[in-house]
Amino acid sequence: MTSEGAPSASDAAWIVLDYALQGGPSGLDEDTITWSKSTAAELERVVIAIQDSDDFGSKLADAMAGCKREISLLAVELTALALLPLERPGPDLEALFDRLIHVVTGSPPVVPPALLDGIRGLGFRQAGPGDSLPDRLLYLIGYVDACGSCPDYDALVERGDDEYLGHEDLHTRCLGELITESPWACAEFSGLVGYENLDMRYDLDHMLWPDFLAPPHIRRFAAQIRNEQSDLLQGELDLSEVGLQKDLYLVKQLMGSWGDLLTKCDYRPL
Repeated sequence: MTSEGAPSASDAAWIVLDYALQGGPSGLDEDTITWSKSTAAELERVVIAIQDSDDFGSKLADAMAGCKREISLLAVELTALALLPLERPGPDLEALFDRLIHVVTGSPPVVPPALLDGIRGLGFRQAGPGDSLPDRLLYLIGYVDACGSCPDYDALVERGDDEYLGHEDLHTRCLGELITESPWACAEFSGLVGYENLDMRYDLDHMLWPDFLAPPHIRRFAAQIRNEQSDLLQGELDLSEVGLQKDLYLVKQLMGSWGDLLTKCDYRPL
């Protein structure tokens, strides 16, 4: 679900996600399927082998130059998703992305201008010391791998997090539909990924559901915001992670936008 208004990091991310989450071909190459468990496993082996290198970017590009097309193309897609949330990823990371495009086996993929523009500065937050590219890539690789598994629809319905799906037989649905049709199911799923990286997890959730799920610099203080704005909320508080995100969304709706929430809520980071 893209955001309303001017082009955003979310709109750029959907160039990759729209096809990938439905099990279809790459948004950069209609003849190549990249989001599969086997392709994720191959890329994972490469990233783990070089993640502690002082020159991770160069080693990643060198390794991708000799890989199958679907692996090197997946590296391009996931690097894009890792960089899109950052307002100014820096010239080194921009250069790495350009290099990855050109080492893809076969003809270079055609990258839409919206995706390139996104990487060059459409992000919604500043980069921080914890934004390690190999760590962010490993989370995304884990996400791709998890997308190849069967979702637990029974648990989803039991918790009541299926409210946006609106289908009688959820067991016929694929995981991509689950993620893209319910923000709460999306938030719950992203926490099940084998690798843990909160910033990348929250970044990806926000790009998938920019109007429902907060960006990291807000979501990290969800509990504090909810506690300080409890007078705006009615009924018994749901203490689950998804319940917290629903309440944060409600506070945002009452305030107007994520930016308005930060402006109007006088909260201090703990």
